[in-house]
This record gives sequence, C-alpha cells and structure tokens, in this order.
Amino acid sequence: MVRNGELKNRALAVLEAKWMSAALFTFVFYISIYAITFFVVGLFTPLGENVVTLVSLLANIILLPLVFGFTVAFYRMRKENKLEIKMLYKYYDEMPVWTTMILKYLYLMLWVLPGLIAAVAIILLMAYSNTMSEITMTCIAIIVVFLAMIPYYVKYYSYSMTEYIMTDNPGIKNNEAIEMSMRMMQGKKEKLFVLDLSFIGWAILAVFTLGIGFLFLIPYWYTTRAAFYESLKAELNSDAQDEPQATNGSSVIYDFKTENTGYTKQ
Repeated sequence: MVRNGELKNRALAVLEAKWMSAALFTFVFYISIYAITFFVVGLFTPLGENVVTLVSLLANIILLPLVFGFTVAFYRMRKENKLEIKMLYKYYDEMPVWTTMILKYLYLMLWVLPGLIAAVAIILLMAYSNTMSEITMTCIAIIVVFLAMIPYYVKYYSYSMTEYIMTDNPGIKNNEAIEMSMRMMQGKKEKLFVLDLSFIGWAILAVFTLGIGFLFLIPYWYTTRAAFYESLKAELNSDAQDEPQATNGSSVIYDFKTENTGYTKQ
C-alpha cells in the first residue's frame, strides 16, 4: 500500500488552489453543526436537564447526513475537482444514508457502552472503599476509562470506509456498506491510525492560531483519508484479480471498482 507521506502529497496536490474554498466549506460545516445543535437543544431546554440529555442524542442523529456530506465531499473533490456548499446538505433526503449512518452510530455506541459501564462501576467501588488517595484514584480512573474506549476506537477504524463505499455504490443497502468497510480494513486499521496520528503536530500548531488553522488542517486530513481509501481500494482490486474463485462458484471476494460504478461479487 502507498506510504503515508505519499498519501499526504496526493492530498496536497488535490487541495492546491482550493485551500480557501476548503476552509470556507469547513467553516460552513461547523457553523451548521452549531446552529442545528443550538436550535434542537435550545428548543427543549425548558423541559429540564434529563430531557436535554436525550435531545442531545437526537441532535447527533440529525447531524449524521451533514457529517456524511462533509466526509464524502473531499473524496468527490478528488474525483470531480470541485467543492460546493450544497454537498453538505444533499444527503438529508436520501434514506440509505440515514439508515446506514444511524446503524453505524448505534454500533459504535454499543461497543463503548459495556466498557464505560464497567469503568463507572470500578470508579464507584474505589470511591466507596476509600482506601486510596485522590491522586491514585484519579490516575486509575483515567486508565480504566482509556481501556474502556479501546473497543470503540477499534470499531471506529473498522467502520471508517463506510461513507466512501456508499459514495461509490449508491444502491448499497443499510448494513452492507458497514460490513464491506470491516472487510476492507482488516489488517489496515493500524495504518490509518498511524496516518491520523501524523496530524497531531499540525493540530498543536493550529491551536496557537486561535483555531483558524483548523479550517485548513481539517480539509487536509479528510482529503488524505480519501486518498487512503482510494489507495486501499486499488490494492484490493489488485489482490482480487489474483484471487482464485471457489470451486463451487460461490462468492468469495469483492472486486472494489476503481471508478464510481459500484462493485461486483465474484
């Protein structure tokens, strides 16, 4: 597979002469998130704190097509050489996007929930026993919560190609894109994790720009991730061509197309 440095170079080549458009696109995206969240949560605030917590979850679900549009916009930009604000909102009337993104969201929550419940139980037991110092309890609590989040992040990377797969395969249904992402990312999650970590230095620098730098860093990151998907897809296509079919003629591999023409089972 292509090295991370080359993936970043490809992203920079795509963003050349489009940095301001990408920054404006990112600004509109985050303003939209803030506006939708503020409206939905603010609407129910008078009903009490417990209701607001539930409504916050509802707001996250309402934002899913927006996040989908932002994610795939940088992939489509690589293919179509354009970035339009309307791409943020175009998926709100597409039911497959709603169903698949809600499933992905629920799966991730289910993976993190048992660990967090166990972490809270351990922390409460430590507090109740009152045999440790406050600093020791704080350190243990941080470690426990970190360990509880590991299954979430493993699945986060496992599902990370879902949006791109749906873009390449408009007719794909519900859970299928998630399952295809899981197959694509087998043995590749660590590589994408390392790729994401390589942006930490830029993120630290962006903090010192009062956040303005993130308007440029986030498009760079998302475009690099799109390059990762294209590289992974090309690698799988190459491997699929060398893979023998099962003797009974059953479907044994997926041939991920290099163009936006869907996929075929072989």
